[in-house]
Amino acid sequence: MSEGKDFGEEGSLENTDDAVRVMTIHSSKGLEFKHVIYADLKQNYTLTKVTRVYVHPKLGIVFNNFNDELNYHYESIHGFIANDFLNIEQLSEELRLIYVALTRAEEKLYLPLMFKGEAAYKYDFSRMEKPSFETRAELRSAMDFLAPVLMQSDVPYIEVKEAEFSAAVENERIEYADLEDIDALHADIIPEVRERLFYTYPNTDDTEVTTKESVTSIKRRNETIPDGAAYINHTSEVNLREPNFLADSLEAPIFGTIMHEMMMHIMHQWQTLSLMDDNAKTAYIETLIDNYSENYELLSTVHIKKMKENAARFFNDSKMNELLNEQRGIYTELPFIMSQEAIGYAEHPEQIVQGIIDCLLEYDDHYTIIDYKTDRVAGTNLTGEQLADRYSTQMDIYTKSAQVSLGKPVTAVLYFFDYGVIPVE
Repeated sequence: MSEGKDFGEEGSLENTDDAVRVMTIHSSKGLEFKHVIYADLKQNYTLTKVTRVYVHPKLGIVFNNFNDELNYHYESIHGFIANDFLNIEQLSEELRLIYVALTRAEEKLYLPLMFKGEAAYKYDFSRMEKPSFETRAELRSAMDFLAPVLMQSDVPYIEVKEAEFSAAVENERIEYADLEDIDALHADIIPEVRERLFYTYPNTDDTEVTTKESVTSIKRRNETIPDGAAYINHTSEVNLREPNFLADSLEAPIFGTIMHEMMMHIMHQWQTLSLMDDNAKTAYIETLIDNYSENYELLSTVHIKKMKENAARFFNDSKMNELLNEQRGIYTELPFIMSQEAIGYAEHPEQIVQGIIDCLLEYDDHYTIIDYKTDRVAGTNLTGEQLADRYSTQMDIYTKSAQVSLGKPVTAVLYFFDYGVIPVE
């Protein structure tokens, strides 16, 4: 924990392993391999175009024309210019990805090119001259870019191997025998071959087991539907809700995520906060949130005000102050990976659970977990017991995982910004 590592780590593939890695070009950045196959070169790019309305950081809001009498859209001058700009922008990014793919191989790079009939190229590279800007803007796949260079360059380091498939072979109907057909022949097959040929994997049920689950998915798996739950009938009626950018509130999960990040930053300043009175704490917290909020463009003054109120309420809470004053170590946003079997939640012995603990306080003889909640409580008539029960599975997983990893007793508290402290039994 002091080294900033997870409670548990999964093993990763080594370069010496006898295996084939399949990955996206983005994932391969910074990596090198002895042999690389750059597959699917013929696949056309999916390029974005302005259809009705498009928002771009440089072009602004782009509108196409709309004929309300005939009810159809057609390209505007702004849309035409924007489409041309987007085309160049996206092709430039695809070229950068091609460069990444071509530079991953240490020894050999395989580039499968496929032509139907005679090989046709999108431009001429026989004179080793770069195609014009206009020609490059019309290319639509990695093969369009690479084929002329590969096939028309007379250089020793490019080796071309051809394989032909005739139309007759391609269209010929091929029928395959399955294992049942072979078994029906009652052929004299060598026992070892028969055993391998008709082998059936004995643990087919295990293939349906999810190896790694989140705390949330286990919580859903273990909870029951309340008796008073109502059936929701979804209709196709249009819901003309106010757009997010005009609303005074972010989507609840987004606001909750940012609130958790703010608490992490402020918690790191506890040593300074602990020396202040309530008014000074509030002023200091407001300054911190103002500084951190500059990194979040989505936050309005309403959101910032709400976060200031939440944080000030937390750090001026007497029970929270009691916990924080006695601790001798604060760890925030602590990730963990734990065997479900070790904490009594496994449906299968190999299953693991992963999660993130908001805040862990260290004491001489135990640890305490603090979990922040941004749920709206006011006006719901929910009791502290009901709120604790809502998150009982989650907190049980957290406390048991921490206890197994740290070897000391672990307690937990929920802190609802709209309610207060709730100890978890």
